[in-house]
Amino acid sequence: LQLDSVSPATKLLEKRRIMYEVQKAFEDQKEDSHMKPPAPPLLPVGLHRKEQRFKLQEAELREKDILIQDNLIKFSTFLQQQEMRRVKDEELAQTEKRKIDKLEEEIGEKKQQLEIYKTKSMKIEKKVESMKKFEKFLEKVKDANPDEFPELIDILSRHKQLIAKNQELKRKQKEYADEHEKISRQLTQYETQMEMKKTLINNKMSKQKEQLEQIDKEKSVLLAQRDENTKQKSMRITETGQILMTVDNLYAKCELVPEIFRSAKSVRDTDFNVTHFDNSQESGKRAVIKLEVIIQCMKNFKELKERYLARQKEDLLKDKKKDVK
Repeated sequence: LQLDSVSPATKLLEKRRIMYEVQKAFEDQKEDSHMKPPAPPLLPVGLHRKEQRFKLQEAELREKDILIQDNLIKFSTFLQQQEMRRVKDEELAQTEKRKIDKLEEEIGEKKQQLEIYKTKSMKIEKKVESMKKFEKFLEKVKDANPDEFPELIDILSRHKQLIAKNQELKRKQKEYADEHEKISRQLTQYETQMEMKKTLINNKMSKQKEQLEQIDKEKSVLLAQRDENTKQKSMRITETGQILMTVDNLYAKCELVPEIFRSAKSVRDTDFNVTHFDNSQESGKRAVIKLEVIIQCMKNFKELKERYLARQKEDLLKDKKKDVK
């Protein structure tokens, strides 16, 4: 075994192994010497020297063993100290590595902040350059209007006032826009309501028109029946009687319309209670008076119709105006 190329601990272990081998050989030799028959009282000189040499070797080996054990204890303590130092150094190295990583991270962050600050600095420099141009412009304005703007602060004050006024105008514009939107919604709602009312009125008018048509039909049927009865009655009398019956029929129709019949008061107060046609002269006079009443009623009907049409036209105009509003 080459002891020069191994660690000190291995060397110590190897020396201790050699010592144990020598010790074992010495113990074996002693046992062999005890197993032999007792020697004569006088030993040979060579054997006595050999025994003394073994005792000296045993003492030396014991001293070496004690020395090796002490060295092993010291070396073990040294190894433990080195191990503790190694662990401590590793922990310190990890701590330092974490610090280094943290510092590198901080350096990266600082570099990013530096780039941000550089960008901000460039922007600020550009803004400063633009402000210099603005300052030159303000100087020109001040020089061109020395009476109105004796100092640059006067121009800036005017600018602030204009900005405040502009903001106020924008606020009012927004308020007016909101008010306009509100009115537009109200107008739309009102138009919707008016449209619904118009639809309801049209439906109501349609129903009333249908009712009026039904009444006209019934009236036509009744008038037709009456005309038929009158016709049958006229067929039983003379031609003069037919004329008088026709006049009476027209007069009776006029009586059915009080609006046009009342206005003929000047001619309708005559007593027409005639139930026979024996006196043709009196019947003729009465027929003439009735015809005058009929003519007056027709004129009244015409005027009433014209007023109705005029009123209907005015109502249509009013409805159109309301729809426009």
